Amino acid sequence: MQVLSFINTGGPESWKNRDSKRVVRSHAMKYFRRKQRERKKSKIAENDSQPGESSFTTVHPLPEQENAQLEEKASTMRSSEAPSTTPSVDNLFVGKSSSITTVSQSLYDVPDRPTSTASAFSALPQIYPLQDAFSFGATNPTRFVSSHSSTFYPFASGRIHLSPTNDFDLSICMIVYGALDAAGANFDRFTKHYFRSVHSYLTIINRNRFFKRVFSLSKKANAETAILLLCVRLCSEPTQSGITASGGDLYRTASRLYKAAYEIKGASIELLQAGSLLTLFEHNAALRGFEYERLKHCSSMARTLGLDASARSPYTVVDEERRRAYWGLLSLDCIVSLHDEKHERALVFEMPSLDDVLPSISDAGYEDSVDELCASNTCFTVQSRLPVCADSFSRQGQSVRLMYLVQKILREKFDLSPDLMVSRIGYLDKLLVSTLRDLLADCNGKATQYCGPISCCISASFLLHEYQLLSTMHVPPEKLNDPQALTRSKMAIETMIEMVVNILREFPVAHTPELSPTALFCPYQAAMLGQLLDRISGLNPQPTLLGTTFDFMINGLKHFSTIWPCTTQYITLIQQAQ
Repeated sequence: MQVLSFINTGGPESWKNRDSKRVVRSHAMKYFRRKQRERKKSKIAENDSQPGESSFTTVHPLPEQENAQLEEKASTMRSSEAPSTTPSVDNLFVGKSSSITTVSQSLYDVPDRPTSTASAFSALPQIYPLQDAFSFGATNPTRFVSSHSSTFYPFASGRIHLSPTNDFDLSICMIVYGALDAAGANFDRFTKHYFRSVHSYLTIINRNRFFKRVFSLSKKANAETAILLLCVRLCSEPTQSGITASGGDLYRTASRLYKAAYEIKGASIELLQAGSLLTLFEHNAALRGFEYERLKHCSSMARTLGLDASARSPYTVVDEERRRAYWGLLSLDCIVSLHDEKHERALVFEMPSLDDVLPSISDAGYEDSVDELCASNTCFTVQSRLPVCADSFSRQGQSVRLMYLVQKILREKFDLSPDLMVSRIGYLDKLLVSTLRDLLADCNGKATQYCGPISCCISASFLLHEYQLLSTMHVPPEKLNDPQALTRSKMAIETMIEMVVNILREFPVAHTPELSPTALFCPYQAAMLGQLLDRISGLNPQPTLLGTTFDFMINGLKHFSTIWPCTTQYITLIQQAQ
């Protein structure tokens, strides 16, 4: 079993490097004994001053009523042996059916502000199988008790009770370390993979600040940093996460720790970043309904933190991190809406305005800055013509606004005012074509560089012309003054299909994990709309997608299906359409 290198940051001594697990136990045991001494002194002092009263000092003091509730819950958990029948996220990875409505209520129905520590601490024993999570800290497996117990033994000697006397951050960190160690995580490998793949289209984490926070965990435990680290691992190696047993354990652990941390500590940027990565995982793992509920909770947290895209001066790295977190949520809102094919759910966020400030055009400048950022990199709005040197994430902000415009049209009724809708669709199509032309010109033929914004524009164009194509087919000719609308949509779809095929032929297979969710959606839409055009045209002498081209696209999707389960659903739907 691999040892996580980031755990060992306590010093340069060679024996620590060889035995980092012992460092964790030693560090935690020193902390535990120091707390015990402090409590003993406090108890003696209070007994002298107020005899007859309890003087048990806690990290999170609770009223007597809440303490009684905690003890009642703990005793209930100890006496209960039958597993709970309440639907939860657990059964998604063991082949059981579940109600999305019920599950979403149990996982995401959290209050707007933190509640008492009793509920979160009482839930900790069920977050992860503790005999696995802390197995690296004991020499004998029989030292550990059932995961349904309120007591566990994370260290070789002594024991810690799950009560408000615990340090919450330390408990979370130890659970995260155990989960990563059980999954055989290699810190250098999965962080490198994350910043090469997910970070290329969801650039919300400052690399230097992230590493600094992680390496400081050995000196001071922090629950939010540990949970974010777990979510980075969850999204960084999808072929090892996915719906496997290991991936299921990591996801369940991350999801429950996320909720517990919010109830105890409230909203924070790191917790919001972790929620964003959980939303991405739930979308790619085809956990329908979960990603939407998670995103709604993230939007509530963003409002609490006051995130927006307004201009600020002077502009610091912290401001940029907050702004990128906001634009990351907007991108995820568009990504989640792709699977709402009936367009029944409302978008979670308001559409960005033309005056909203985009993320910094230089990702390297953002990650290398210590305090203030260069003003010339942070002054571009949504309506600006970005320079050629602009990186992908700032360009993605412009594509996201176009996707919002398309999603808004898709939720309106075409037959109420056909001519007005055709006019609006034509105007929006010109904006999409203009943006695509600029992106393809600036990337200089390297479509992988701007994979996120390019695929977002192509997906928006597919959705827009599919809507017009199907709508004009059902409108009587006398109600439509523009009979060429149907033909224009056919030509636009054929053009987009050809563009997707050309990009796929140039896209190296080695870069497959770097594809954004919108990029995975493009070949699916191309295959589905190609078959739709063939059905509309009837006995066409030549299909829209030739046999070899169609097989090439399907094989590409099958290769992608080894990355994320959502692509397997795409293949199934295409085969059903055939």
